[in-house]
Amino acid sequence: AMVPPNFTFAVDWSTGSAATTLPTANFSVRKLEAIVYMDGQTYAYVDIVPFSDPYYPASYSSEIGVYSSPNGLTGWKYHGIVVPRGPAGSMDSGGVASPGAAVAPDGSVLLGYAAEASPSGGINRGIGLAIAPHPLGPFVKQAAPIAKPLGVCGGTGRCDDVIMQSRPGGEVHLYHSVKGGAPPPGVGIRHRMSRDSGRSWSNSTLVLSSALQPGTNPMETIAGKWFPAAALQNTSSAAGSMVLITDGGPGNRLHAYLSNAPGDPMEEFVAAAEPWIDQHPAVGGGKGEWANQQIAFIPDSAGDIVAVSFSLWTGEPVWSAQANANSQGYTHTVYRLKKAVIARAASGP
Repeated sequence: AMVPPNFTFAVDWSTGSAATTLPTANFSVRKLEAIVYMDGQTYAYVDIVPFSDPYYPASYSSEIGVYSSPNGLTGWKYHGIVVPRGPAGSMDSGGVASPGAAVAPDGSVLLGYAAEASPSGGINRGIGLAIAPHPLGPFVKQAAPIAKPLGVCGGTGRCDDVIMQSRPGGEVHLYHSVKGGAPPPGVGIRHRMSRDSGRSWSNSTLVLSSALQPGTNPMETIAGKWFPAAALQNTSSAAGSMVLITDGGPGNRLHAYLSNAPGDPMEEFVAAAEPWIDQHPAVGGGKGEWANQQIAFIPDSAGDIVAVSFSLWTGEPVWSAQANANSQGYTHTVYRLKKAVIARAASGP
């Protein structure tokens, strides 16, 4: 039987500070996905959740904004909303959330997002795609969605939680979750891939599920990045490994899955041996503690994973109409990684 791979990393907690924190102004930052563009700048696409949102601190009716940093650690600058919600009657009229982003071979930026028809969440969210010639935009929403609100997102189900990754050969890979009472094969994480800068996409396939990875419960794709071979040990893949982080682990904690096949696999995953990710801030409602279980890995220009960000409560009181109580602000703080090691044992007898 195959020995499950390990996924471990160590955070240098001393490297987080106000200087490595994404600045906010009457809004919070939920999901984050970072890319490095050809100009050497790091760009982070995020859920912008206004303090005035009636569903705060949730991101159902949010919009997608972008930050830039010269080094992926400090100097974060907010540039505003780049993908707004759509007009009344459109599949994303309620909100756009949970962005993923990747640089395409033609230099454009592809941005996938969850499309909310209802500002309060609800069923039958699709996955939309917007394309821009530059990380700051302008982003143009594509007519054909990655996933229609019905179909794999149909029944009483919904799609959400986009992760994207560029790979050699002009490939852009997109992963998203399917939740709730979706039609067969049901809930899990699905994958599509483009080789022509987002103009066409491969058929949608299920890559993570309780059936495909027995004993697991992959729910939402919280984070994901390609970890190159330099970060790997005992690997059966010479190129490296795609790592997807989902919730749904024991106690609903975060759990890692690794692409695990010879060559350059992006659709065949095995669950990490560790039952959950144990590197994270303290959990609770206090200032500086972990907010909403959000984590993101940040690459450098060479593609090495050099930093990790976590969403932290800021302590700034924010009224939540939905909860009829005070919540608080939250945003991401970035920390350097000490190491990112995936120890993978080859198949045994």
